[in-house]
Amino acid sequence: IARDCQASLALTNEYVRQQIEGDANWVEWESVSIIATDSLAQDYSALWKNPGLSPDDLAVLQYTSGSTGQPKGVMLSHGNLVRNTELIMVAFETSKESIGVSWLPTYHDMGLVGGVLESVFIGRPVVLMSPMAFLQKPIRWFRTIARYQATTSGGPNFAYQLCVDKILDEELE
Repeated sequence: IARDCQASLALTNEYVRQQIEGDANWVEWESVSIIATDSLAQDYSALWKNPGLSPDDLAVLQYTSGSTGQPKGVMLSHGNLVRNTELIMVAFETSKESIGVSWLPTYHDMGLVGGVLESVFIGRPVVLMSPMAFLQKPIRWFRTIARYQATTSGGPNFAYQLCVDKILDEELE
């Protein structure tokens, strides 16, 4: 993926940066600058400048799973992400008073748009769970919804089937 998109910069944390730079295969990627965002000594927020983006400008290069071949980059514009977010807000009838819970990976549309961007877009709280935490023990999803009194949460069909198959009656309250 890094080769395909011709990456020149990667943002990560210090632990992952050390793992990558300590890997013998890293030589191939030496032209990629890696910045550990948790190790930045300076607050760069004062240096931020509005880049003057238009709705047609590229926002995300989202890669397909590659289940039928090599992953392919799909260019998503700012306008596309905003429109998808608006449509999800209408469908779920969300507002600033809504509370979301999402375990969906942010590299998939449902997790990125429904789990993160919608919350940022309208300024509502969201509780993000690890996808692995849900997959290992689906009852965690229900318990998180109950604990935070979430009003919005969702997932693909397999998630609901996993709950039916894996959650024991005695785990339900």
